[in-house]
Amino acid sequence: HQIGSDSGFLASTVLLNDPNALDAPRLLLMPAERADVIIDFSQYAGQELVLHNNQLPDDIDGVVPLYQLMLFRVGNRVTEPDLSSIPSQIREIPRINPASATKVRRITFESMDMGGMPMLTHNGKMWHDPVEDFVTLGSTEVWELVNTLPDAHPFHVHLVDFQVIDRTPYDVNHFLKHGALRFTANPISPLANEMGWKDTVRVPPGQVTRIVMKFGPYLGHYVYHCHILEHEDMGMMRNFRIQPR
Repeated sequence: HQIGSDSGFLASTVLLNDPNALDAPRLLLMPAERADVIIDFSQYAGQELVLHNNQLPDDIDGVVPLYQLMLFRVGNRVTEPDLSSIPSQIREIPRINPASATKVRRITFESMDMGGMPMLTHNGKMWHDPVEDFVTLGSTEVWELVNTLPDAHPFHVHLVDFQVIDRTPYDVNHFLKHGALRFTANPISPLANEMGWKDTVRVPPGQVTRIVMKFGPYLGHYVYHCHILEHEDMGMMRNFRIQPR
């Protein structure tokens, strides 16, 4: 059971890996995403269990897969009975209405040629390029994360938490050629365990991922970036500035 995500409790407990429901959500985490989970080991006294990573890599970056993550050694007895229960409802999380946003900002995930070496960027800009994203303190914005690359990326925003609105498949080639979004299917709602407050979101290839957030309480320079270390070092990290009203 998952009860929390990046920035706190979920509104409702989410049952993961339900063997009776083929479409039950799995615990799919990208770098920097977090999850608070409750695991019931009561049926496995004296056994050893291994937590496996069964999300096979796409080998785009030549990554060596790490299949075994954690070993659990389950004891044979308890010091006292566990009388607790898992609540179905945890807390109320008001949803931000995307229509309340004063600006829709587009962040593209791109590859550019740097003298024969491909570099991954946001909006075709590098870290040292001038700031282009100026945000008003207290404002609400929707960010469209347009992934033109062949793999998924974990997108992280500093300072603020956000909510995932949806993901919509689009025609990548049309966008690269004309700079216009042509959607190819209906929007896909977030998974049940993505409905809490987030600071990192999975951005799949060939989709536009939308997030909504209110900026505050501080002014200043902050960053957004892909949270794969090699990618943010390569160029997928940019500044944004929060300014007074």
